[in-house]
This record gives sequence, structure tokens and C-alpha cells, in this order.
Amino acid sequence: MNTDEWISKGIKLAISGNEQEALKAFNKALSIDPESVIALSNKVVALTRLGRNTDALEACDKVLSIHTENEDIWNRKGIALMKLGRLNEAVAAFDKATEISPKNSDIWSNKGHVLTRLGSYEKALAAFDKAVTHDQSNAIAWVDKGATLYKLGRITEALKTYNRAIAINPNLASAWNNKGQVLDYLKKTNDALVAYDKALSLNPGLAVIWYNKGNALVHANRDKEALDAYDKAVATDPEYIEGWYNKGNTLARLKRYPEAIDAYDHLLSIDPEYTDAWYNKGVAYSQLEEHENAKKAFNEALSLDPALPDAWCNIGEILVKQDRTEEAMSAFDTALSIDPLFSLAWSNKADLFRKLRKFSKAISCLEKSIRVQFESRAALKLTGKKPPGRG
Repeated sequence: MNTDEWISKGIKLAISGNEQEALKAFNKALSIDPESVIALSNKVVALTRLGRNTDALEACDKVLSIHTENEDIWNRKGIALMKLGRLNEAVAAFDKATEISPKNSDIWSNKGHVLTRLGSYEKALAAFDKAVTHDQSNAIAWVDKGATLYKLGRITEALKTYNRAIAINPNLASAWNNKGQVLDYLKKTNDALVAYDKALSLNPGLAVIWYNKGNALVHANRDKEALDAYDKAVATDPEYIEGWYNKGNTLARLKRYPEAIDAYDHLLSIDPEYTDAWYNKGVAYSQLEEHENAKKAFNEALSLDPALPDAWCNIGEILVKQDRTEEAMSAFDTALSIDPLFSLAWSNKADLFRKLRKFSKAISCLEKSIRVQFESRAALKLTGKKPPGRG
């Protein structure tokens, strides 16, 4: 077989989904003609589909050494670099591709994706604007533009952009999912749930949609239904950390503490350094009055983040119950050294001083608790923020 025949065979194998055999065929073609741009270009595609990004990058460079003005290979080089985490180099590759082909919507979209990963949202938005300008029927680019607007806090514009994507392609699950997020943010929870259900009717196997639906149900105070959605999320993707976390939190709100602990444990088996899961596990154990287990969990959280006043306060409360008053006072003092406006810690100190019959100190701490709570709420009112919750 000659070069063209090997290439033809490789393309047929690739179309049938047999990328490994296709790659072998392209390599056969290249053994005959090492500078065949067609064989090299198809090899890049095969390697990319196989997830062999370093090899794909090497093949891209080989093509570009022969044919510098190949926008498709510059684009594929950018994709390989992005997957390898070499983001600034990826931007440079996409820039080169757009210089050669300035009206290619897909290349502009890819540039937008890498700029988003770099946190350059304004530049990403400009790239997605170029993508939809050059192809107004590119529904995915409209979704990407909407997601960038959402990150920039331009919520109303994001909603309009998602609606534009849906008008182009009503069967695009990502557009419905993202629309749901915006509606939930705008506290239009029922409308958000309609959007999520539409997304799930199109793609029930996408864990993030179940997760987002669960969040909306929580916002609607429908915890039992939210739990079902989180269950679906982690069943779809058993390593979905945020799904396990919110499942645990929902179970805790439903006072199903042993199950909540199981959910946190599953999460921590995936990511042992998830501080909030250790903390919430400690809270669940405290509700079960399993004080030593609770203290262990709080200490694990503190080993990851020593500046957690809530954890110190919870440890102090456990120590009070164990009549270890000196250690408890030290824990409350540590919490207050981190957050002097922590009203609950002042209140707990007041209770402990009262227990020790040190009434003047108890009154002083109680006054501080009331004062800092008032000052905190006054400041929050001025800034328009809600008072923070305490665990």
C-alpha cells in the first residue's frame, strides 16, 4: 500500500471510532512519506481523541515546521496546550490561528475558553463576541458568552444570551442548565426548576444539572426533593465532590446525622483536604453527642485551616461539656483572636464565667457579645449584606 492508501484506510478506521488502528495506519503512511501533511494532520486528530496531548503537540509542531500557515493545526496545538495546562502558550497558538483565519468562530471560542481558565473574563468575552459575530448560529458560543457574562456579574445580559442560544438550538442542555442558574440567582426558583427539568429531559446523565436542581430545591426549602437530586448527581458521577458535600448538608438539615456523616466520609475519601467537610462532619457528630468524634473532625479541619473560629468555638463547647473549663476558655479565646466580632464566642465565654460564678466577667462578655452583634449587623446593613451564619 502507498501513502494515500494508508491515509484512506486510517480515515475510514477513525470514522468507525477505531482511533488506535487509525493511528497505526497514519504512522504507516508517514513511514513512507515522513512529511505528508495530510497524514500528520490526521495523526494529530487521532492522538487528540486518544488523549495523548503531549504526542499530539509534537505532531502539531512537525506539521507547522512544514506548513506554518495551517490554522487548523495552530488551533489543535492550542487545544493540546490547554489540556496540558500550558494556558499562556495556548493563547499564543489561538492568536496565530486567528491571524490566519480571523473569521473562524470555533477558534475564537477556544481562545475564549482558555482566557476563562486564566481568569481574564473581559478578554474571554471579547473572544466569544468574535465567535458569535462570525457565526451567529453557533449556539455553544452563545452559551459560553453567557457563562462569561455571568462570571462578570452581568446577570440580565447572561439570561438574554442563554435565551438566544436556546432560540438557535432548543435541544442544547447546557443552555437550559445555565439559564436555570441565572434564574435561581434572580430568586426565580420555580422558573429555574423548569429550566433544569428541560435540561435533564435532554441530558439526564449530566451530574451538574442534578446538582444545580438540588441547589434550587434547597433555596425553595424543599430539602427532601433536593436530597433526591443530589443522590442522582452522585449516582451519575460518584466522584462529584460538591454533590456529596451538599448531600451531606441536606441530610444534616433533615437531622439524618449518621447518613450525613457517611456522605462527608465519601467526599473525604476522594478529597481528604476538604476543610468544610471535616468541619460539618464535626457538627454532625456534635448533634449526635459523639463528642470525641466531633473533636477529632474539628481538629482535622483546623489542621488544614487553623484560622477557623467556628471550629475553635465548637471545640470549646465540647470541652465545657467535659468540664475541662480551662481548655474550653482557651478555645474560645483562640476563636476571638481570629474573629474579635464573633458574638457566639463571647456568649459562650459569658456562659462559662457564669458557670464558674465569675459574674462580673460573665456580664462583661455578655455585653461584648451584644455589642459586637449590634455593630456587625449595623455594618452589614450599611453594606447591604446579610449577616453571616455560624455553625
